[in-house]
Order: sequence, then structure tokens, then C-alpha cells
Amino acid sequence: MRAAAARACASGKRIGDSVVDENYNLMTVSEFEPYDDAHLIVAGEIRPDGADEGPEWLGSMNSCQMSYMAKALSTDGLSDPNDEVETPGAYEVIYLKMLLELIGITPPDFTKTCRISTTPISG
Repeated sequence: MRAAAARACASGKRIGDSVVDENYNLMTVSEFEPYDDAHLIVAGEIRPDGADEGPEWLGSMNSCQMSYMAKALSTDGLSDPNDEVETPGAYEVIYLKMLLELIGITPPDFTKTCRISTTPISG
């Protein structure tokens, strides 16, 4: 039982490290490229039929909670209350980029960044 728990923990760290290293994206192999590390794509980017799923790729972290969980699972973990994480699949960013494109403006390359607030809020 202890060995199985250790393997599960190590697996979680590998996944957390991978997500953080890939700018908060879950990566997978493509159906159309060799199955190796050199050909990884964001999970859900290309459907098995070859259609592009973007811009709402399933493997992009779309909420602060998802990104913080990946960071917490990683080897570095969450060591500072001011740790910042990114959410490349955040819906508000996707929709803002789509709106800019609709009105003929090329959107800049940006992503949403989340930070835990350590300042109490009273109301």
C-alpha cells in the first residue's frame, strides 16, 4: 500500500511539473505525428478527425483553481502566498481576443494571471 501511494504521489508531481513547465497546459500526443515528446500538443487542440478545437482547448487551464492545483502538485509546490499562476484557457481572455478580431484588431499575446490575495477584504 505504501509503495502504491508513493507511485501515485510521484505521478501527481510529474503531471504538476509538466503542466507548469508547459505554461499551464496539459500536453498530449497528436493523432497525426509520432508519439514522442518532440510532438506534444495542448490536449484537445486537434480532434482525432483533424479539426482544430481552438481557441477553447480542453488542456489549457481555464480557471485560477485549476492552475493553482497544478502548481500545488508540482515539485516546487505553492511555497509563497504571493505565487502567481497563469490561465491560458481563461474564457474572458478567449472572448476578449475573439472580440478584438471581430472588430479588425489583432489581439496582443496575453494570458490571465492569478495571484492569491493575502489582504483581508471587509465589506
